[in-house]
Amino acid sequence: MAAQNNRRATAAGTSCHRWGEFSVRILCLRAVWRQRANADRTAIPDREDQEQSVRCDDPKSICPYTLLAIAAGWFLTALFVGETELLWILPGPAAQIILVGLTAAMLVVLRTCSSLRGWVKQIDLRWLIALHLTRFVGLYFLLLCARGELPRTFALPAGWGDILVATGAALLMLFWNGGRNRRMVLIWNSIGLVDILGVVLAAARLAFADRQSMQALTRLPLSFLPTLVVPLIIVTHIVIYMRLRNTVPPEVTSPEAASGLSKVLAISEE
Repeated sequence: MAAQNNRRATAAGTSCHRWGEFSVRILCLRAVWRQRANADRTAIPDREDQEQSVRCDDPKSICPYTLLAIAAGWFLTALFVGETELLWILPGPAAQIILVGLTAAMLVVLRTCSSLRGWVKQIDLRWLIALHLTRFVGLYFLLLCARGELPRTFALPAGWGDILVATGAALLMLFWNGGRNRRMVLIWNSIGLVDILGVVLAAARLAFADRQSMQALTRLPLSFLPTLVVPLIIVTHIVIYMRLRNTVPPEVTSPEAASGLSKVLAISEE
């Protein structure tokens, strides 16, 4: 009888021990589940912040994703125009009309969009100058002239002029020292603007006189010039003038001179 009672007690103890282990495991799993749930709750605000940064809800700042989408769309459109030789198929001075229209549209957007103006004022001036390294395309002008695919009256002045301006841009970036070379930037910018306007006028004049002679500008890769590169170059020249006008020269060190120059700039803007 005593032995039977001992077996019952032992079995009861073993059962209690097993239930105890099971309960401990349940409690551990419950604790782990709670920790994961809390981690998910704390991660939700971070995801919301990321979504807000992607949406670019701030109306006072330009959205980089918007700029990237516009640039990609513009590039693909210019690529399509060059691949199909649409500039050659369209009658009349299509290239000149597109160039002038794109440049005017960019200036209007720059004038009316305050967020874009703010972004342009904050961007490093060297990025605007770096765009003009594309003007080493003048070397290609000289090559096409040697092949007889571009007239000498256009290729020689346009080619050497672009090479000169592109070399000046490279030197400015290489020896950049903040705002101390402001005068050199102004001289280079003036020469570059006169050169690009002269190239555009020369191309238009020759296209009206003999459209066949300028056919190379309607095919890739030179078709990017009227549909993409030249409008950007002209607009960046104007933006650089704006930046230089609103920049106080470094030689103005006294507070009185700086305030006087600021008043002059404010009056000129009015």
